[in-house]
Amino acid sequence: MPHAVVALKLAMQTAAAAAAQGHPGGPEPSGTEELWAAFEHESLGSSVQLLLTYGTSRFASAGHIAVALYNDGEWCVYTANGKAVRGPRGSDEGAYADQLLVRVPLREYLYGTGARAPDRRCVFGIDYGELYKRSVAAVRVWGSSPQMAAELNAFFTRVNEDYTRSDEDDHQDAGNGHAETLRSYVWSMLRGGPGPSTGNGAEYYPEGRLVFYFAALNCAQLINLAFGRALGWADVPVPAPVTVRAVLTGHAAPATPTGTALAVLDACAVRGYNVDCVLFRKVPGSTYVAPEGGTFDSMQDRFPSVFGLDFLQAEGHYECEENLLLELLLEALRSWMAESHGSCAKGNAAVAKEERRQPTPYELAHEQAAKAAKARSHGALRRVVDLL
Repeated sequence: MPHAVVALKLAMQTAAAAAAQGHPGGPEPSGTEELWAAFEHESLGSSVQLLLTYGTSRFASAGHIAVALYNDGEWCVYTANGKAVRGPRGSDEGAYADQLLVRVPLREYLYGTGARAPDRRCVFGIDYGELYKRSVAAVRVWGSSPQMAAELNAFFTRVNEDYTRSDEDDHQDAGNGHAETLRSYVWSMLRGGPGPSTGNGAEYYPEGRLVFYFAALNCAQLINLAFGRALGWADVPVPAPVTVRAVLTGHAAPATPTGTALAVLDACAVRGYNVDCVLFRKVPGSTYVAPEGGTFDSMQDRFPSVFGLDFLQAEGHYECEENLLLELLLEALRSWMAESHGSCAKGNAAVAKEERRQPTPYELAHEQAAKAAKARSHGALRRVVDLL
């Protein structure tokens, strides 16, 4: 038996050694250990971070948003499981429908290659190893307390419990011919109502059941719910789902990562929290082929866009005022950047912390970004003409 254990360990080490940089099981970029130690030490005055992930498509790149919380001496990310509605429950097809929110150590989420992934079915480049696919902006909320992190953690835990319960109910109801429709879920989930005062997972949706769907409940909507209802921040709105009536009345606007980030940052400023941004740049050269096709290295790495004509713009050609506002705001709030050098394809990818700079205070940064965005943006008619 001991010989078998030794043989297994050797086989695992051989497999890890054989995996290339930028692939599951491969080595992290050199310099990661030092950079991460500096980031963790510097972030001790914060308990909450917003993680805004860049888009990878040439068009319609909304990106992704998640929350990192400092609990029990470690930063962990709560990120929406985009595979939660695909595949049968408990399947082994890469889709894991038993969790709506995946809890991943922050370092694993950014630079990891699977050693600490919470589930072997986690998706590389989405649930862990994000930086081999796209850049991530980490916005630290200074002064955020352990209590705030605990309340958000309780909310995310409750969401997973309710999702599991609704999944089990769906299977049972389907057998009885009473499966709930998406429409009935949407209306029951998003009718509104005050957030819980206890922060311990009170009934956010007493008659609703969780279904993860872009127009009803997406990654941004979950963050809106967390701050707007779990923390009771009324100035973080929970957008209504897209319905025929909403389209006809001009209120069809699913939550987007950029819109949510702006709302939460504004709400933090109102409450006296300081914020800054650390930009983790994409690690170039990964030849890993994504499930949607194409290698990570060949994919766009563009700042996420909100709804508007900028969905039709190529990388680096934003003209919409809302997109420019957040992009310029985070640039002003940036304290430093985790730069990437070399290439995973050559096995010499490395990361390093750039020289720290003083971020602009939020109110001044927002004022300056708003003026610059307005000056640089083009009107709707001009943008239509540009696309012709």
